[in-house]
Amino acid sequence: MSDLKFLITNGFLEALERAGKLAPRAAAKAKVRIFKLKTYLDAVEHSWRNPDHLRWSHVEQAQHVKSAYPPPEFGAFLADLEKAVLFQSIDGLDDPDPEGYFARFHARRFELACVVLYTEHPDRRLAFLSVGTLPDCNRTLRDLQTAAAARKVIGELRKVTRN
Repeated sequence: MSDLKFLITNGFLEALERAGKLAPRAAAKAKVRIFKLKTYLDAVEHSWRNPDHLRWSHVEQAQHVKSAYPPPEFGAFLADLEKAVLFQSIDGLDDPDPEGYFARFHARRFELACVVLYTEHPDRRLAFLSVGTLPDCNRTLRDLQTAAAARKVIGELRKVTRN
């Protein structure tokens, strides 16, 4: 385990609440997929070898090999990170973290997607902000491309402490 703080947010609870509003059979299937994704992410959390590999500059450069990284959970996770929005590319954000980004984690195996936030300032954190369908996550990523929305989410994440 590294010095990376791995944070599962209320996004999973909200996804379960939304699933509960579906028809009974669809709700049951959606909830199972959400729980399986959470179990998978628990395994990923304990598989980090080098958190530097989560820097977008590395993820982007290792596009052709990242799915082969051992252990398998880590490589598969890296391979499914996509559509990064670097903090530095958001007009008016002016964040001190040159490595920070929002991205989409497309968990194809579970037919779900998550919006993730990675930051190294003041310490390394990877947070799963929301869970839902691909279009839901794309909308959330689009919304986070404004300085005010990004600043709010980043600030809230930086306030979270976890030992």
